[in-house]
Amino acid sequence: MQKATLTRRSFIKAATAAGAALAAGSALSGCLKQGDSNTGVDEGERAFYPSVCHGCIQACPCKVYVENGVVVKIEGHPDAPTSQGSMCIKGLNQIHTCYSPRRVLYPLKRTGARGAANAAWERISWDEAIELAASKIADTIEKYGTYAFFASVGGGGSYSFIQAMSVPVALCSPTVFEPGCAQCYLPREATAGLMYGGSDQSIADCAVLEPWKGLAPLEAAKGLNNDMKVMVLWAAQPSVSQTSQSGRAIAELRARGCQTIVVDPNFSPDAVKATIHLPVRPGSDAALILSWYRVILDEKLYDEEFTKFFTNLPFLINPDTHLPWLATEAIEGYAPPVDMPDNTPVYVCVNEDTGEVAPLPFGDPATVKAEVNPQVLATATVNGLSSRSAGQIYRDEAEPWTIEKAAEFCWVPQDRIRAAIDLYTGAEAAGIANGVASDMEETASQVPLGLCGLDMIMGYINKPGCTMTQNAGGGPPGMGGADPDQYTATNQWGKCIPDGTQSRPTRFDGMGAAFGTMYGCIYEIGA
Repeated sequence: MQKATLTRRSFIKAATAAGAALAAGSALSGCLKQGDSNTGVDEGERAFYPSVCHGCIQACPCKVYVENGVVVKIEGHPDAPTSQGSMCIKGLNQIHTCYSPRRVLYPLKRTGARGAANAAWERISWDEAIELAASKIADTIEKYGTYAFFASVGGGGSYSFIQAMSVPVALCSPTVFEPGCAQCYLPREATAGLMYGGSDQSIADCAVLEPWKGLAPLEAAKGLNNDMKVMVLWAAQPSVSQTSQSGRAIAELRARGCQTIVVDPNFSPDAVKATIHLPVRPGSDAALILSWYRVILDEKLYDEEFTKFFTNLPFLINPDTHLPWLATEAIEGYAPPVDMPDNTPVYVCVNEDTGEVAPLPFGDPATVKAEVNPQVLATATVNGLSSRSAGQIYRDEAEPWTIEKAAEFCWVPQDRIRAAIDLYTGAEAAGIANGVASDMEETASQVPLGLCGLDMIMGYINKPGCTMTQNAGGGPPGMGGADPDQYTATNQWGKCIPDGTQSRPTRFDGMGAAFGTMYGCIYEIGA
């Protein structure tokens, strides 16, 4: 780095400009137009300004009314394509955030020692703040390299993901992270990525879009229909917050006949309107989930073909490594079929027809079932070790959790638990959408793992009306958003209804890959 030709100020200004170009230029080209300097619309003494709510990551368009330079009212913008003029309670309350006495309005410089007990700050000018930040960044990169510089973004509202990433990327640093995500979304996102490689069940972070399909005028005009019939809201409150189109969509779903099961200790607006409300004891979600597994496995309420041929439940597990037995390990002289896809190992199961250990290659069930009938709940001896199937391991973990035991431990009436299981398993298609609560508990990994697994064994995957259906990501094209021809695209399973007349959006991975890097998922999985 040549100090003589690059000042601190030009350094940071160039980096910021490059970052902005990276974020906006590739994805928003042609979308930005020069507007009037005065965007307010006078209405007597009151003016309103088009704006965007920063209460959550949905960033709903809104109208902000100002009198004498003071915001007096916020309401939804009627031209918004999805919220259509609605705003949730959190959004309507943003006026208090705007004028909170705790809001930081100016650059602050630390004057005391680190640590809350010694916290001391002084206000400085923007020029001084920019100069100080540029100097620190330049010195650090010059001394330690670009990887030593990182950026982070906090939560609490409409996160500025791209802005946080743009400066490090412009300076050739990949080091971006969002520490709060470990307690808000990362457990659910990482679990789903490991379990089936698709979007998670989060209703609070835009991952679950299937329930809202066809409700927005744009989608309805394209012929997309809403197929949601049964939805489980597990620790989620879409009526009052987050990305359910400003709370209006869940009301529209109920009006169209969608039945809901709400698992929430709070008597929330969604619980009030629920078909079945399970007021679970806080922190006992995993026990309730295991009681569902016990009933579903014992009574064979699951989708047997999907579970046998598209999940790992039939695989026999090595008790020492906790990994599935490879057919090449378990069966002497076994050679995989030559037409197997790359990186697709063949594992073993118990053949239900013969009781013997047999290879279970991946493939079309119609072809595979001619060779082997996988047993979901099984135990067999492999290389001298007693080995249970993954399904048997699930069943053994669920053994103590009868409906009676779960009712006592979770503070939920037995008849409600049974009714919820029957409604969920009796639907042609259903889905679970979970919220942020479990991310903040000791069972942060177990709860999303259990909920993803329930939808999987029910075969509620990539079907109309299932929450775990691949979709177009949020954001502009090129950053996870849908391309203009998304409504004529197909997903990996083809068209979404048998006759192929209704097309389905496909998922784009641009922003998804950025989130994965930012949250640490890529490095965590690869570790």
